[in-house]
Amino acid sequence: MAYDTIKYDVYQFTRQLDQLGNLFYIERLILDIDTNNEELTASFEFEAETFTSAAVSNSARGMINIDVNRLGPLQSVSLTPIDSISWYAVELFVRPVVLGLNIIESGSRVLMPGRTVNAATSLIFDINPFAFPEDARHINPVIRRMWIDAEAGDNTITPVLTFDDGTTTSLTAISSDTRIITEYSILTAKRVKNVTLQGDFSDGEVVLYSLEVDVYIPSARRMAIG
Repeated sequence: MAYDTIKYDVYQFTRQLDQLGNLFYIERLILDIDTNNEELTASFEFEAETFTSAAVSNSARGMINIDVNRLGPLQSVSLTPIDSISWYAVELFVRPVVLGLNIIESGSRVLMPGRTVNAATSLIFDINPFAFPEDARHINPVIRRMWIDAEAGDNTITPVLTFDDGTTTSLTAISSDTRIITEYSILTAKRVKNVTLQGDFSDGEVVLYSLEVDVYIPSARRMAIG
């Protein structure tokens, strides 16, 4: 019996990683195959869209890379056709979309999962207050700096800090069409509720590689003296 399509259901796999949230970048699909000159396409079914790759082929066994660069959650991957193709390995590369919160005093790094209501408008990173040491949760940490490693394509990325008191601070937008690391010096003694990156992350044009925030927690003694 010949089959036209093979389908990999991957949603349950990504759900197993929910300690880092369910928002992932699906970077690429690597195929170790021989298509025997047959053209193959890959379809990636996301919650909001289906992305279909350009057709690929080869005449002997080799590695084929299919770039995806889309935000998950990803439901499934389908490959068509399959009956005339020799298969050796299929690998999907994904990475969680997280904020790295670096607490200077302890040298610790805590990962904050990202989320989105609409990937066409923003990514949101909520700062969990329990990420800080218990004896420092009543003290406002000093946000020293933030780094964003990203490329904006033809769009822009605007970072916005939202504080517990309801105020917000918008930082300088990133508009580079190549990958660039942007550093922001903030030096604000307020507790951050979340970090929002405003931009269209839905079509693969805007790519976030990493987001890091350095915080410093003043000691109670320093607070009293100061």
